[in-house]
Amino acid sequence: MAVIRRGASEDGWFAVGEDGSSFFIPPEVFAEYSLYDGMEVAGEQLWDLERSCLLLRIRRKAFDLLAGREHSRQQLRLKLLQRSFPDDGVDQVLDDLEERSLLDDRRFAETWTSSRLRRNPEGKARLAAGLAARGVSRGMIEEVLSGISTDEALERAFGKLAARPSMTEEKLVAALMRKGFSYGDIRRILELHRTD
Repeated sequence: MAVIRRGASEDGWFAVGEDGSSFFIPPEVFAEYSLYDGMEVAGEQLWDLERSCLLLRIRRKAFDLLAGREHSRQQLRLKLLQRSFPDDGVDQVLDDLEERSLLDDRRFAETWTSSRLRRNPEGKARLAAGLAARGVSRGMIEEVLSGISTDEALERAFGKLAARPSMTEEKLVAALMRKGFSYGDIRRILELHRTD
């Protein structure tokens, strides 16, 4: 059993258990449950109240993280778990965010890929590995990467690497392959630049 009490600073409410333990009740949960000072809550009602408060804290932290940038579900899940939120609560909040299209692995994959191509020219193999490491499914990676061209990225990477004084063709091919470009595309750009 717990008793609803106003906080010492009178800016919030707490459920105070018989053992002295307590948890904060946000105003929206306080109103939703029609609570009042001195009210006793126990059993299922207390469990529901505590669960609602927990889910609201998880949701707020998820919104804070999403406000900064897009995240994949796996990334957001890991960040929330690192803050000691329980697995089942995190998964419930993430399911809700996905249903509302506030969390979307496709949107994350498209945004992340576009950003990577702008900042650091890479090929599809490297992009695919980066997306997989962030928890994006293989099917989603294939869909997103099938809709992009890395020709411009290859041209930029080629230009930067080829400008180095000690860069041989062999080293250039190896460096471009490490950046995730296919051997066929690399051979094509080498041939193109040989005729210039």
